Amino acid sequence: MPSGSSAGRWQRTHGGPRGMLRLYVLYTLSKKPATGYDLMQDMSSFTAGSWRPGSGSIYPIFKELEAKRLIKVVSRGSRSKQVYALTKQGEKALQEERVTFNEFATKWTKIREMVMDMLTPEVAVSLIRETVTNNRVTWERVMESKSIKRDDKIFRLNEYKLLIENELLWVEEALKTLKSELPVR
Repeated sequence: MPSGSSAGRWQRTHGGPRGMLRLYVLYTLSKKPATGYDLMQDMSSFTAGSWRPGSGSIYPIFKELEAKRLIKVVSRGSRSKQVYALTKQGEKALQEERVTFNEFATKWTKIREMVMDMLTPEVAVSLIRETVTNNRVTWERVMESKSIKRDDKIFRLNEYKLLIENELLWVEEALKTLKSELPVR
């Protein structure tokens, strides 16, 4: 396939939105110290290989973050691999970057609608199924969060329950309509 073709361009893309890798490094190191290799493996595993940053992407970010004193080397792992952790300055930078990322995520919801419209019905159905499955994982993370109060979790779960009930009503109505259109045998 010629490298200039649109199909080739889409097939070669293995990255996320600009700046997301830097945010992911900060976020991951806020949870536990890790090596660059650990992060590359985690990202590849988490995204089922859809996003596989290489050392040429990860290590320059580590150097930049270390130079800005947002991360620091806390130990050396096997084969002299450096284990990094977030600094206090890094925690502050993470919070600032998360604000920007949250704004992007809000916009992404609208962009996603456009993307879904361009997909073939078969792929759209597959993505919807994956989204529903991933919603459960996301909600489990929300429930485990220490930063969200119990009453807020209850409110949010009840709100989600209403959304699911409305979706179920729509699905039941759509099934009823489709079944009524079936030819009588």
